[in-house]
Amino acid sequence: MTKNMIRYSIILTVLICSLAIANESENKNDKWLKELNVPTWVKNIFYRKEISKKYDYAFNINPMYLLGDFDGDNSPDVAILVREKSSSKLGIIVIHYASKEYFVVGAGQKIGNGGDDFKWMSNWSVERKGKVGQGAGGGTPPELKVEALLVEKAESASGIIYWDGKKYVWYQQGD
Repeated sequence: MTKNMIRYSIILTVLICSLAIANESENKNDKWLKELNVPTWVKNIFYRKEISKKYDYAFNINPMYLLGDFDGDNSPDVAILVREKSSSKLGIIVIHYASKEYFVVGAGQKIGNGGDDFKWMSNWSVERKGKVGQGAGGGTPPELKVEALLVEKAESASGIIYWDGKKYVWYQQGD
């Protein structure tokens, strides 16, 4: 190899390494910036209750969290997307504002047809109180006494996750 080829190889190697380091730094900054959008009370519970030992925030769907009165106590609860650290399975943690209790669906915890990994989910929204239309899974549709989560895979399946007074349950909405 000539001296010029060695120089170019060294320069190319340094550039590639610099880009890799810059990209990693950008990903960490991006995560930090996105976490700034999480309500302070949620972050406090997430770290105080040691949820963060088992789960990370997941930022792959916008919005990354939803507010609603999911337990019917007239307080704004939060549902936030998370990733189980040990398995990388996606799911949702619902944190009740007044009681500070939290409940995991997906992210390693099976719920109905949603399973234990919500990687299939492409969008979600808050479902308001009231009658729910007949779902694809049959059975009597619930009448929601509290707000719920509508989780969907675009142009495919969907389900409603709602509080029954003790735990979160699944109702298959679309197929």
